[in-house]
Amino acid sequence: MNYVNGFKVDNDGTLQVGPPPITHYFMGLPFNVDDGLVLQVNATPVAGDVYLGGTRIGPLGGVYAVDTTPVAGDAPVNTVAPDTTGDAKVGSVLTTTQGTWTGTAPITYTYQWYQGINPIVGATTNAYTVQASDLASVVVCRVTATNAAGGSTASGPGIRIVSARYNYLTNAGVPASGYISAGSAGAPNQVRINEIDKDGVNHAGPFSRMRIGDSIFVGTQEGIIAQEPIDVGGYYIFEMVSWPVLADGPYDVTLGFNT
Repeated sequence: MNYVNGFKVDNDGTLQVGPPPITHYFMGLPFNVDDGLVLQVNATPVAGDVYLGGTRIGPLGGVYAVDTTPVAGDAPVNTVAPDTTGDAKVGSVLTTTQGTWTGTAPITYTYQWYQGINPIVGATTNAYTVQASDLASVVVCRVTATNAAGGSTASGPGIRIVSARYNYLTNAGVPASGYISAGSAGAPNQVRINEIDKDGVNHAGPFSRMRIGDSIFVGTQEGIIAQEPIDVGGYYIFEMVSWPVLADGPYDVTLGFNT
């Protein structure tokens, strides 16, 4: 036997490892009665384990060697975030996609819906029916992707739930016979909406109550009013912080009173 750097090795250089009991310590490591290093290989953690300098020490003081063999494959990585769609109102059904992920197959996906930062109990599928308790809150779904190499999460867009909902049709320019239009190239964030909707309902009252900071949604896409609305007589002009690009067609337009 030989000693190298204080450790006992045999003639071919193999480190001599001894079993408990531990009788003394050398260079901070536990040795048994035969001066063999007490090394417990890949032992399952148990109560009484402690950590010294990042090394796990067992109840008897033995140093544990951990199997660091890397797991084959790559853990999931999100490349395209999940997308959530649906009306921002009580009773509607919001749905989310799983998004796009890289990683070694097979990958499994789980879902959890949140009201703000609080998980919604039982809301663990890709669809969620909006409840009255969600009013004025932001609802968001978190998708978790998992495979043998690990797991990761990604969230879809948060959707603020509001109560009022009105339907319009788009048209070009200042509304004459149409019901809603986005702004021109000179005013891309300006929105013009007729007081009378496509069903003949007059919404002048709700429009007159909207103020800076309130929201207008096209589906789930939200714009925030940046200036006091202008009543032009027959339609209102809203200047928005942002506004989605609109194609001609029917839209669910929701007024959100946030202020």
